[in-house]
Amino acid sequence: MLDDCERATALARSAKCASEGLALLEKVIAQDVERDQDGTPRIRQGVTPGRTVSVHDPESRHGHKSSGKGYTGHKAHVAVDTDSGVVTATTVPAPSGSEGSQVEALAEMMRASTGREIAGAVSDSASSTRAAVAAAEAESITLTTKMPGTPHGKLGPNDFTVSDDGQAVRCPAGNSSLKVGRSKASFVHTWEPQLCGACPLRERCTKARARTVVALPDVHARRARERLAHSPEGRALVRTRVAVEHAIGRLKNLGAGIARYCGRAKPHAQWRWTAAVANLMLVWAKTSECPA
Repeated sequence: MLDDCERATALARSAKCASEGLALLEKVIAQDVERDQDGTPRIRQGVTPGRTVSVHDPESRHGHKSSGKGYTGHKAHVAVDTDSGVVTATTVPAPSGSEGSQVEALAEMMRASTGREIAGAVSDSASSTRAAVAAAEAESITLTTKMPGTPHGKLGPNDFTVSDDGQAVRCPAGNSSLKVGRSKASFVHTWEPQLCGACPLRERCTKARARTVVALPDVHARRARERLAHSPEGRALVRTRVAVEHAIGRLKNLGAGIARYCGRAKPHAQWRWTAAVANLMLVWAKTSECPA
């Protein structure tokens, strides 16, 4: 099969009739096949980043809703006015893109569709990353998100005391880290195995020989966001995100959850016109409830 593909590509290039289909064929071969030193082909080990998963829809990609639930297609992002429930912006990028990569595009679209500035935004824990927070700050938007928690009864990173510079960490039992390493801009703290083995908090802390804690550059800023998210004011603010879930439900009920077209531009158009219909239905329902 590879020999046939190589002959076909060579003939196409010699005849100067190379097309998008030929480029796609060469891309699929390069992503899925590798050759030994003697030229013998074999299936490539591992997965190439941004791998093409469909020759019928080359822009489609594999994605994951969770660690156990995957899908093939694109990932839609939605912005909703939490007071009215109106969808104000949608984007449909590749599933591999980070949550923070869409903040700028959504903010720009929201400003264009509403004619207003954005004072603040609420999102789920997927947007609690440094990239998302930095993108929101660049747009002068205060971003409040759910924050990943620690399993009940366990000791998480927030239970450890971290110095201002991140170079000193003390565990809940009062012991300072024995070894401090570097990982890019972060400090990696490790405790003595004998100390962890005799610690009365071991069952709640770690199953490894010794506990390890990574002090990120923004550790204190992140902890401040976690305190806000877990405070009564923060929980009340995060609960307003239910308007987003309801809007996504209306969009999916209208068929937006299944792409009707190949590529990425047309599915994005599908989400936009579905959002327009959902908004019209919402406004119509609210208007019809008003007394004449």
